[in-house]
Amino acid sequence: MADEVAKAAWVKRVLGVEPGSGGGAAPRGFNTALAGWQAALDTVAGQIEALQAVLRGSPDSELQDIGEFGLNAMTGDHKVKIEAALMAMRGGAFTPSAAGAAVSLIGSFQAHLASDERIAACDANPFGIRLSLRETLTPALQGLKVMLQG
Repeated sequence: MADEVAKAAWVKRVLGVEPGSGGGAAPRGFNTALAGWQAALDTVAGQIEALQAVLRGSPDSELQDIGEFGLNAMTGDHKVKIEAALMAMRGGAFTPSAAGAAVSLIGSFQAHLASDERIAACDANPFGIRLSLRETLTPALQGLKVMLQG
């Protein structure tokens, strides 16, 4: 019994993970990476809202529709999938498998941000609204990825 306690203490001290059944606590740095991710999401949400307001106020009905419905689709379903994976890990289901799945989702989102023409068009919009979807989300995603890969 004392040997198991010593092993668990070593895992917690060295690896920063609380051992337990069915997944453990998140590793050291997880909450910091999550805070960076949330700050990036908040920044981008504010930028998108500003552009939406301009588009909704346009006399062009197509731009009004884009402002109403189109901009939230910029992240595709990537953001939702990552948020679900992170929520599960915050709830105590932090396992190497869960972390690996999240890393894969993050990689897909990074590729989407780097290649999607709509992201580039929004970041370079002609309406005088500063958007920095790539510039803001990419480092936050990378921070999560690095932390999860340990």
